[in-house]
Amino acid sequence: MTNLSFLPYVGPTFPASAVRLLLLGESHYLGDGDELPRDPLLATRTVVEKWKSREWAIRYLTIGARVITGQQAWEIDRTTVFDAIAFANMVQTIMPTLRHRPTVEQARASWPAFREVLDRWDPTHVVATGRRFLWDNMPASDRRTAEVAFGGALLPMREFRTPSGFASTVVIPHLSRASAPRWQGPIREFLAG
Repeated sequence: MTNLSFLPYVGPTFPASAVRLLLLGESHYLGDGDELPRDPLLATRTVVEKWKSREWAIRYLTIGARVITGQQAWEIDRTTVFDAIAFANMVQTIMPTLRHRPTVEQARASWPAFREVLDRWDPTHVVATGRRFLWDNMPASDRRTAEVAFGGALLPMREFRTPSGFASTVVIPHLSRASAPRWQGPIREFLAG
């Protein structure tokens, strides 16, 4: 039995990586002309694979790749950039359009799914992408809540229990609106620490 409506994308080298980064988004939504995958459980994996193949241009994933690698968009090797990371969305309901926002109730109903991702895939680090809605509607920290300086930015941090200890978790702005250069240094320092 699973709490997940959407399995996370898990890169092929993620399980063996010393730093296992979970990139956490807010929710899925249908864009103009988008279709649900035959198996909705594979929606997240489908989104990443279609971005990797350049079939879909997804600003969120492009900015995420830039933040993680420190590279410009044209320098990124889409076929391998997410090999050592996992990507999941908190809310386990697909929003019908970009204009539809998830509710607090939908976010909180998704907490068991978030905990399942932590338990099954054991990330060491989580970057939550969304200060207003996502961060405010995540579960309470299991061990420590603080503001920590990384790369000249003061980031709110929580720690969530995982099978191997705790996943350090920080939040940055939603990647569809974030400046990649602004967050490259802080995230690089966060992942190195």
